[in-house]
Amino acid sequence: MPILTYIYIAAGIVILSLSTALYVQTLQLEVVEARYAAYAAGAVAIGKLAIKDKELKEFTYDKLKKEADTNNINNRNKLRALTKQLQSADSNSSILPKDTRKTGSTEAVSICFDRDKLDRAQSDSEREAEAIAIRGTEAVIDLQTAVEWSCELSNYERLTNGSK
Repeated sequence: MPILTYIYIAAGIVILSLSTALYVQTLQLEVVEARYAAYAAGAVAIGKLAIKDKELKEFTYDKLKKEADTNNINNRNKLRALTKQLQSADSNSSILPKDTRKTGSTEAVSICFDRDKLDRAQSDSEREAEAIAIRGTEAVIDLQTAVEWSCELSNYERLTNGSK
């Protein structure tokens, strides 16, 4: 056989080998592209679910916060109303007896102190005590509202994490 025949056979084998390699690589590329498309679709779906979950949590958190704020405002308004009611009910009462100097009494109460100054001082101290009590009660209401809101969020988190 002439040498040219061997060259043609070798060239045919090389061409056949290269064609087979190209075919195999094309099949592998299609498999990898299909895998990537499935991965990308899964990633997009997971991202959309995460966004919806985040929006639902934010909505729920906002709703719970608004409810807690409303309860807080209602409790503070009730406190103010009760405070006004107590102030108006207590305005005519006094721990100390009425001023007896006008009647000419010689009781120790009317002799030992200046009744007007005492009444003013007592009134001032009562107002300060009321203000302190109101601020303290408002702080307790705020704390109770925060605790209730925190418990609601905690329960919501437990429910949502437990359902996954």
